[in-house]
Amino acid sequence: MRGTGTDFRRETRVTVHGEVLLYPAGNPGYIVGQLLDVSKNGFRVAHNYESIPPGREVGFKHKFSQGKARVAWTLRIDGHIECGCEVVRD
Repeated sequence: MRGTGTDFRRETRVTVHGEVLLYPAGNPGYIVGQLLDVSKNGFRVAHNYESIPPGREVGFKHKFSQGKARVAWTLRIDGHIECGCEVVRD
């Protein structure tokens, strides 16, 4: 929860900047977003696309990694959408 002062993150995150491409399952195209931070098993991205609900799988590609991820949470913040994504390992 935001604003509680409690951080529920399980892994250390590193602040980064760069483009990320998201390929939501069932969508014909891709979404361009801005990578905000990365961790060993996930990343956070800002974008302007409304329809990526928590639980949805997406393909992704950014300068540090590529593969599949599951959207863990989505929030509207300062006029854009932020998503926390957990990398799905086969």
